[in-house]
Amino acid sequence: MTAVKVKFDVSDNARSGYVLDRQAGNIKAYTISGTLVKAEDLDAAVSQDQLLYLLYRLRQEIFIAEGRRMTDLGIRFPVSQTEQLNNPNVKAEHIQAQLPGFIPLNRGMDDFTYDKDNGVVTMKYDMNAVLVKNKHAKELFPFIQ
Repeated sequence: MTAVKVKFDVSDNARSGYVLDRQAGNIKAYTISGTLVKAEDLDAAVSQDQLLYLLYRLRQEIFIAEGRRMTDLGIRFPVSQTEQLNNPNVKAEHIQAQLPGFIPLNRGMDDFTYDKDNGVVTMKYDMNAVLVKNKHAKELFPFIQ
């Protein structure tokens, strides 16, 4: 059912199960979000950074439809000025967009290459690795203090 394999960045191994071929047959739709992170992945993690990476991967895969990814990335959209005028809890900083300096610009965060001959998509940036590298950034949810 895998249409193409995915590499999270150029140094990653190609992974199956992320991009499915909807023409090849029925695809299971789960009531509860799932993940491709396995118990073996958790058992193999021996450092805090490896566990944090898996936590971000879990959140990315499980909450993808819930829109939590932008929050994990530290991106904040501005609240409208109309809302600010009607809500005393909206402060001046809430009407400003927040884009952390570690986010690749010019669509870099979403950039990828496609090796059609081998059926492999390679992401330019593994954003979960970027999050771990910047785990102490003030914009991120404080998993690690």
